Amino acid sequence: SQIQSLVHFDVGANFIEEIPPSLLELPLLENLVLDDNFIAGPLPPSMQLPELIEMDLSRNLFTGSLPVALSELNKLESLLLEDNRLSETIPGKIGSLTALTSLSLAINNFTGPLPSECGQLTSLTSLFVDENSLNGAIPVELSEATSLIMLYLSMNNFSGELPIELAVLSDLEVISGFANKFTGGLPTEFGVLDKLSKLDVSNNSFSGPIPSELGKLLLLEELKLDENQLTGLIPSELGQTSLKVALFQTNELTGEVPDQLCLLNPEQLVVDCAGDTPEVICPADCCSDCGPITRRLERSFHLFNE
Repeated sequence: SQIQSLVHFDVGANFIEEIPPSLLELPLLENLVLDDNFIAGPLPPSMQLPELIEMDLSRNLFTGSLPVALSELNKLESLLLEDNRLSETIPGKIGSLTALTSLSLAINNFTGPLPSECGQLTSLTSLFVDENSLNGAIPVELSEATSLIMLYLSMNNFSGELPIELAVLSDLEVISGFANKFTGGLPTEFGVLDKLSKLDVSNNSFSGPIPSELGKLLLLEELKLDENQLTGLIPSELGQTSLKVALFQTNELTGEVPDQLCLLNPEQLVVDCAGDTPEVICPADCCSDCGPITRRLERSFHLFNE
């Protein structure tokens, strides 16, 4: 029949409430796009889609776990499941999808650890697992996913230290890990990530000094370190970066904002400079705010439209 030769199927942003079973047995289908609909219930347990490259089921009402059938789609390059009601653990079999370049499981109810098998995804450029209930340490094996450009871990319950091994991911442009339970120091090794433009690890329990090595990140535009337990001075080396947003408030920092940083004239520069005896002294016309500010929460799916 004619449907058997279907290659592209895109009915995003409609009022669809179920996936027709015939869609899941198409030998030539490459793109299955059903985002922004009202499809509820579990993901299909069986998918006979040997040529599928793109699956976008984001912003629906799916529940339950990730089925084994997903791990058998060995040509899949883009798997977007963000903003559903999926739960349980992320299976290690996800590592068998070695053609993946984009994986978004953000804004769901996943629990348990980030599987070490994610390191097998050596073509992966974008990993979004933010806004779940994931926990445990970030696996060292993630450093083996050597094509990563965007890494979003925010708003989970991850703990432990950020692996210094992530510094080998030389293409990284974004690390977002805010609102977790990370501890330890900020890795000085991250100073070699010369493509990094955004580092957001606010609202954790990082301690120790801000590494001066971050000043080597000449393309760094956003540095959000607020709401941690960082101590010491703000490094003057940060004046070598391209910072437009720098958040240091609600820490245990001391001293004065370096002139080198003020000369960058960032759009937003916040330190604990309020009151008669401020913890950090801010030169005139340098800081945009003193003390805590209300931050707008980011949602990862916006990034696919930027």
